[in-house]
Formats: sequence, C-alpha cells, structure tokens
Amino acid sequence: MFCARCGQQIPEASETCPLCGRPATIALQPAPAFQTVGPAQAGIQVTPAVIDGPQGVGGWLLFFCIVLTVISPLLVSGQVLAGLSRTRFNGGYLIDVVRVVYGVVVGISLWMRRSEAMNLLRIYFGILIVTVVLVALSFVQAGLRIGWTPALLASRFTPALQLLGYTILWFAYFRKSQRVRNTYGINL
Repeated sequence: MFCARCGQQIPEASETCPLCGRPATIALQPAPAFQTVGPAQAGIQVTPAVIDGPQGVGGWLLFFCIVLTVISPLLVSGQVLAGLSRTRFNGGYLIDVVRVVYGVVVGISLWMRRSEAMNLLRIYFGILIVTVVLVALSFVQAGLRIGWTPALLASRFTPALQLLGYTILWFAYFRKSQRVRNTYGINL
C-alpha cells in the first residue's frame, strides 16, 4: 500500500504512515453526480420552431424562378435577335439584356435558397422600376416628337403598364408570401 499523503510504500492496513506520521488514507466524500438541467427545469420556455404553411421552392415561387431563369432569357434573346436583323439597334435592348442576365442570377440564387437571394431580389425589383421609368420617359419623348397617336399609345404605353403590373404583383407576392417566409426566413 502507498501513503496517500507522502506517496511512499507502507505496510498494508496502516492507518498512519510510519514515514510522515500523518493518516495514510484520505476519506473522500462521494462526488455529487452531475445532473443535466433541461430547459423546462431551468425555467426557460422552449418552443420548437413550427413552420406553418408551404416551404421550399414550389408553387408560385417555382414559377417565378422558371420565368427568371428560362422564359425571360428566351424572350429577350428573341427580341434582341429580331432587333439585330433590322438596320437600327435599339439601346433599350441593352437594358433588357442586363435586366435578364441579372434576373438569371437572382432566379438561380432563389432556386438554390441562398442566403443573399432576398437582397439580390430587392435590387432586381429596383432595376425593374428603373426600366419602367425609362420606358415611360421614352414614351413621353416619342409623344412629344411625333405626336400622341393611338399607335404610339398602343406600342409604348401598354408594355410599360404590363411591366409595372408584373413588378407590383411579384413584389406583393414576395412581400406577403408564407412560402417565401418559410423558405428564406424573411419576406421582402
């Protein structure tokens, strides 16, 4: 046996160490068992995260992603190619191309549920509003230059109203949609 105080070997069953003179054993109190305290025992109320409603890229959100990443690029590339076949290239196509390329980036980030998707979407809606303003300004400019005719109204004003209507509709969707909140954690 070894002395618990000095660590020297001593005869078995010795109550005191003959070398150091102190008790050879140390009476240890049993260590209290560690108890895990759950949140309810600690007085903390824990409610599990309950997701109510649809979640993930589906429904109207999926439709929006498909429009941004597939349909819009096809439509605008067709318009650009038709514009290139004419002798005069319209600068408005450049704005459409930039908008569509950025829209593809936004659509892919939404589809992949990236954390920056909502910020990119805010910028995209800003680009749409700028596009509507530019279309309206070109409408006013053409009206002042050639006069206000029914053909002018139909050719310039209708697309501007359609773009504005789509922008407001989709902005409202991303602002209020339960699916968007459940998928990205926030709405616009």
